[in-house]
Amino acid sequence: MNNETVNRKYKDTVFRLLFKDKSNLLSLFNAVNDTDFSDENDIKITTLENAIYMTSKNDISCIIDMKLNLFEHQSTV
Repeated sequence: MNNETVNRKYKDTVFRLLFKDKSNLLSLFNAVNDTDFSDENDIKITTLENAIYMTSKNDISCIIDMKLNLFEHQSTV
């Protein structure tokens, strides 16, 4: 049996790096919400960077179509 473990922090970092790009984030939004937005100017990234958090923070957040969307990477155990 392979006893290697995956560091969840790195997987989370890759998720955030990938989706901080407006084009990728718009694709994620469309896939999750079954929508067809195409203009990257319709999306405003609102993720907090380097702020003080009580217990947790979201990985990616954005506003599109007047709605705040929060995306969190989930690792399997």
